[in-house]
Order: sequence, then C-alpha cells, then structure tokens
Amino acid sequence: MRRFARPAWGVVGLRNAPPLSVCVRWISELPTEKLRNFGVSAHIDSGKTTLTERILFYTGKIAKMHEVNGKDGVGATMDSMKQERERGITIKSAATFSTWKDCWLNIIDTPGHIDFTIEVERSLRVLDGAILVVCAVGGVQSQTVTVDRQMKRYDVPRVVFINKLDRKESKEVEHTTQELRKKLGLNAALVQIPNGYGSSPLGVEGVIDIINMKQMQFKGYGGTEIEESEVPAELMEKAQEARTKLIECLADVDETIGDKFIEEVEPTVEEIHAAIRKGTIERTFCAVLIGTAKGNIGVQPLLDAVNNYLPHPGEIENRGIVVNKDGCESSIVLHNDPKKDLVAMAFKLELRAGKLMSYVRVYQGTLKKGDTVRLAPRGSANWKDAKTGKVQKLVRVHSDTVESVDKMKCGEICAVEGIDCASGDTFVNAMQKTLISCESIFVPDPVISIQVNPKNLGQMQDLIAALKKFEKEDPTFKVSVDLETRDLSMSGMGELHLDIFVQRLKEDGIDVTTGAPFVQFREYLPCGDGLDFEYRHKKQSGGRGQFAQLSGSLSNLDVSLSSKDAEEKSEFRNDIVGAILSENYCKSVGKAFSEMMEHGPLLGAPVWGLSMSLSGGQSHEVDSSDFAFNLATKDMLREMFQKHNAVLLEPVMLVETTAPSEANSDIMSALNQRGGNLKETKVGLVDSAIISEVPLRKMFGFISELRSMTKGMGDYSMEYSHHVEVPHYESVKIIEDRKEELSKRK
Repeated sequence: MRRFARPAWGVVGLRNAPPLSVCVRWISELPTEKLRNFGVSAHIDSGKTTLTERILFYTGKIAKMHEVNGKDGVGATMDSMKQERERGITIKSAATFSTWKDCWLNIIDTPGHIDFTIEVERSLRVLDGAILVVCAVGGVQSQTVTVDRQMKRYDVPRVVFINKLDRKESKEVEHTTQELRKKLGLNAALVQIPNGYGSSPLGVEGVIDIINMKQMQFKGYGGTEIEESEVPAELMEKAQEARTKLIECLADVDETIGDKFIEEVEPTVEEIHAAIRKGTIERTFCAVLIGTAKGNIGVQPLLDAVNNYLPHPGEIENRGIVVNKDGCESSIVLHNDPKKDLVAMAFKLELRAGKLMSYVRVYQGTLKKGDTVRLAPRGSANWKDAKTGKVQKLVRVHSDTVESVDKMKCGEICAVEGIDCASGDTFVNAMQKTLISCESIFVPDPVISIQVNPKNLGQMQDLIAALKKFEKEDPTFKVSVDLETRDLSMSGMGELHLDIFVQRLKEDGIDVTTGAPFVQFREYLPCGDGLDFEYRHKKQSGGRGQFAQLSGSLSNLDVSLSSKDAEEKSEFRNDIVGAILSENYCKSVGKAFSEMMEHGPLLGAPVWGLSMSLSGGQSHEVDSSDFAFNLATKDMLREMFQKHNAVLLEPVMLVETTAPSEANSDIMSALNQRGGNLKETKVGLVDSAIISEVPLRKMFGFISELRSMTKGMGDYSMEYSHHVEVPHYESVKIIEDRKEELSKRK
C-alpha cells in the first residue's frame, strides 16, 4: 500500500504557501505547455462550486473548505456576491488561479442556472478546456445539454466528472455514461469505477483507477492523503470489463490503440494516456471520472486529468478577423507567440467598487500595464469602428480579490481596469498596422421583461444610469422605453435574472417598483415564395404636400423558429438599378424598415426573419422628402402585415421538474393545463424528473403551484427552447389587450 500526502504547498494550505508575487513571477517564466485554462460547468445543483472549493483546497489556494450554503457564515470562496450566499447558487462566473503539481491553472467557475447562461457562454468562448460536472442522481439534465451545446459551439475539449456518488439515490456510473453517449453524442468512457455508492452499506469507499488497475482511498483531513492498493477481488471482474470498454472506445479514434485492439495486444498505460489526451483535444473522446466533491473523494485524480488530458493554449487553434484593402473580411490564425502583435479579447465586464473591470484573454502577443490599445467592437475589424484606451491597471483575479501585475503574455487570463469597452471587444496595440478582431460571442436574446420605475421620481436619472451600467455588464440584460406608453422596461433571461438586478438597485440605494413580468413576443410575416408590393403615399393639405412611391418585395430569411440559436435578424436590400430614387430616399426607406423591425406593427415587438428588397419607386420634385419615404415604408409594412395575416411568436421553455415520484400525475396534469408538451420522464428511486415544453407566458406562478402539490419538496428549472406561433384566438386577445392598455393611458 502506498500513501500520498496532498501535493500542494502544505497540508495547511496558504500558511505555508509562497507569496502571491512569487507565484506571479513563476507563471511569467512558465512554458506554455504547463498552462491550463479551464472552466467548471454543470446543470444547477450538480455540485460544481463545491468541486471548485475542493480544487482550491487541494491545490493549496485556500486553507479551509467552506460550503455553498454558507452555514458557517463564510460560504464558498467563488460565491462572493451577497445574493449568491443568500440563495446558495452561483450567479456570476468567477475567476481564480492556482497550481497543481507542475502546472499553472486558470479556473473559471460558472453558474448552473439557465438565467445566467451568458456567464457560461462567454467563459467557454475564451477557455481551452472544461470540466463538465454531471450529478449522479439527476444524470444528464436540461442545462447539461445546454452546456454541452455551448462547449461544442466553441470546440472546447472536456472531461466529465460524475459527482454526488455519496447520495443514496445515485445511479450507477455506467448508466450516466450511457446517457452521455446517447443524449450528448459523446464517445464517453469511464476511466474509473467506484468502490461503493451512497446506497452501499459502507458508502463510497474510494475509486478504482482502471488504467493503472489500482484502488484509491482518500483519508486524513479533507481526504488529503491518498492510499493506493490492489483492486479488491470482488471488483476485479467489473474493473476489467470497464477497462476493455475504455480500450474499445479509444480504438475507434486512435490508430495505435486500434491496431493493438485488432491484434489483441494489450496497450501500455502510457499508450492509453496518450490516446486519451489526443482524443480529448481532438474532441473525439471524453474521459469520465467519478467521485463526490462534498465527500472529498476523487478530486485529486480529476486534477491529474486536467494536467494530463486538457490542452495547453498552444494546442488550440484560435482565429481572428481582418478587413482587407477591398473591405472584405477574412479569417486568420492567431499565434500563441508573446512577440507577435497583441490580440486580446474582453469577454466579461464587472462592476467593482463603482469601477468597471474587464476580464481579458490574451491570444497573441503581450499585454502590458500602461499600453495604449485600440478596441475593435465585437465581430468588427473595421478601423472606423475602433476607439483607443489606456491600460491603467492590470490584475490577476482570485474571486473577489486582485493582485496587480505588469504584463500578461499570450495564453493568459487577466483583468484590466481603466478601459471603457464592451463584452466581446478585441484589444490590439495602438501602433499595429492591422486591426484584428476576435470571432464573436453568441449572445442569446432576452425572453422576459418587467416594467420598472423609481419610487422617488427624483431618482429617475440614477435609475437609468444604473440600468445602463448593468446593460453594459451583461449583454443579455436590455433596457428599453415603450414608444407609445413611455414606460421603462428591463428585459432578461428569466424572473430570477431580473430579480437579481432589482436587488442590486436596492443595494445601490435606488428603491423601485416593478410590474408583472411579460414575455418577449416576436412578430412574423409568412411570405411564402415572396410578397410583391407597390405602395403610394400621397397627402395634400395646402402648401407643400407629401409624396413617396415604393415597389419591391418581401421575403423570409432562412431562419428556423425551432432553433435555440436562431437570430432575430432582418435584412434590407437596395436593388434599384439606375437613378430612379435618390440615395438619400433609399436610405430613409432602409432606416424606416429597421425601425419597424425593432417595433413591429402588431404589438410593437421585434420582427423576426423578414427581408425587404426595394426595386423601384417614384418621387416628386417638390412634395417628396425623407419624412415622406419614411412614412410610406412604415404604412406599407403595416398594410402588408394586416393583409397577409402576420402572426405572433412566443418563447417556449424546456421545463424540468424534480419532485417525489408520487406527485408525477399531479405535475403532468398541471403542466398539461399550462399548454405543456411532455417530452420525457425519468423515474428515480425517490424523485422523478419530468421534462416538457411549455410556453413561457403560462409558467408564471408555477413554482407556488408545484410546491403546494409536492408539500414543498418539488422544484423546477427551465431554459429557452424555441419560438412557436401563438394560436390565433390567443394572439387576437393579446393584441386587443395591448390596444386597450394604450387607450386607457391616453
């Protein structure tokens, strides 16, 4: 039997750790091969923040572990917001850094609640790898699927950690691994099996490493001492079966393992590790590790997997966008070279002590304190869109604390103070000849809104200023003013998302009143093969009149209403040949079209997927004006929407309820009454999960009903799924209610 103490700066953690300044000097001299940038992501309540807390403890970053719910009055290190500790959930992504053995780790702990999905989205955009945490009880859940989709969007390699094996309701790890293969399409295989579950008489006794065929047991304070021993005889057959399955999965994607598998030759341990690393980086294989973070089992081997399997920055191809001399954009490869021109991306903004701090990933070159940089807006590489700023302060971030540094080389993650930028902006050196923009971050659209007003009208300007700061900090948070009622509204990803911002306003001394939540409808004009129009606006009332005539066609853009990633885009094309209309009049038509796409004719909601081609028109030497063409365009669109039966679209949510199994029939009935469409039922030993699609506008108040029928033991989560057409009789009522509301205000 071999015994290993915690390989950090000492069993007591930071008391024996070197000063942070020493760590910063060490990382500046560390080769890229020893750097890991990874995130920890999961469905809500899968234990990822608890896992991150253990990672910080075992790596010596913190001296004592604390729990997420904060019963000891401290709370988890990475949950630094007051609301996070009060609610026991992660609301914003939090960055930290540490070391494990000979590798430097930059870690981002991300939220699991769908309302804060942008935090996961922009973190995964800049990370080289990830740990996908899956609950042994719930298995692959709705947000697990969403996180998997985000990882695939940015080609992020991952390892999986099946957590909470100490729970009595935990499923067998083979079952969860099969879910990973079926639901996520991963070539996933276990590299460990458990010695016991929460339901076993002795609980979880340790894990079996099926690559080295050793048992690991975690002893001492917090599981800091690992005892290695032979695989118990009663588990040997199961371990051999799991090892054979692992080799079969690797044989499908690795030539060396494949050849040996055909020849029936046992691969070496080194060859298995090499194949796992290669498959992980190429995203053709996914290693599955197991344990219980709260029970202090399996975390150190997971850290070994991060070092051994996840890529370093030099192994990931990152690309940028440049604008050629002819104005066309082209894609280029960014080089992980500290001597090349600077390319860095601001992926997250955060307000700290009233100051805006920008989290930055350096892809190429070196970012230094005092540098003057140009900022290319998200997705743009055009010089005319760029502005300049000076790096006043450069810091490395650990949760809610920072340490100043002088420079950050490529591959690093840091934060910058003193630059007015937006999430997704690219930093380049002001003296560079070429403006390079990083590829953009996907930002989902808000699905829910509430009206907000200050209790004291004298605080209206303070409220607007605060909301604008929030809007800059969070791209999924939007502020708008109703053009007809002049009401101020804020929109976001869910009720909890907006509630957090209301609390933050109150903490800033701004008391507000809020209205009932309402969903973000979309308007859609089915155009079939295309709708031709010819419209004349003519008004004469003495003196100069108004005249504008337009002709062209309307068509639908190729967008899928059932896609989670569908964009609300519209398009205007000036297809006029010759000088039939002046350029200014054409621009007025395009501007009016854009305005109508933001506030549609039916409900004032955004219009989805409409393209307008302007092919002809007439003007009058005296009576035509930009104003006349603006009115003509808007009136034409109103007429076309009414004549061709435009429809309302509403967001549909993927709802997952978790409750005692005996309440299943009541829950299904309640969801059915709300227009739900049952998708799947997962029955567990104690609890069951019911997955269904339900219109968002019918989900308000559901939590109270659910907890009433389950005696407080039920809960649910939901995420945006797609938009669907509102039934005609319901859309008529929605539009009539809107008109009635407006008439009461007049």
